[in-house]
This record gives sequence, structure tokens and C-alpha cells, in this order.
Amino acid sequence: MVSILKKFGEASGLEINALKSRLIFPKSLHLKLRHVLSHSIHIPTSTSFGKYLGIPLVSHEPKMASFEVFLINVSKSLIGWQTKFKNFAR
Repeated sequence: MVSILKKFGEASGLEINALKSRLIFPKSLHLKLRHVLSHSIHIPTSTSFGKYLGIPLVSHEPKMASFEVFLINVSKSLIGWQTKFKNFAR
């Protein structure tokens, strides 16, 4: 894995930032093998892809519950915008 990451860096001019990276393994991969791989390249593991712009990145079909926090934040913003731009002249 380390040699593949190095070759990728050489070919693309990019480097993998281990502090910002996470390894995500399939659930079927043995726990010991996950641990060995993670420690050999000094990148921690994760069980999720995290969020991008406040929206969870998922590897499966998204569920409504995944977007609940996002919907709450948008609703709060809309309320603020409505009061700010309300036309009081009639």
C-alpha cells in the first residue's frame, strides 16, 4: 500500500496527508488485518466517510435521517431570511 501511495504521489504531484486521511475497510475484513494495515502506513481507520459541506457522505442509499441536521439548519436560515427581507409596506 505504501508503494502504491508513493507512486500515486510521483505520478500526480500530490501527497497523501495522513493527518487528514482515514482508511475505511469493508466489514468483512478481519479486525487484525485492518489494524496491521492501518499501523503500517500510519493512517487511522474510520467507519464512515464523514461530511462534506455539512452533508454526510454515505456509501449506501441515503436515508432521510442522514439529512436531518442539514434540514434543521436550512430551516433556521430561511426563518432568519424571511424576517430580514419581509416587506412591511402595504
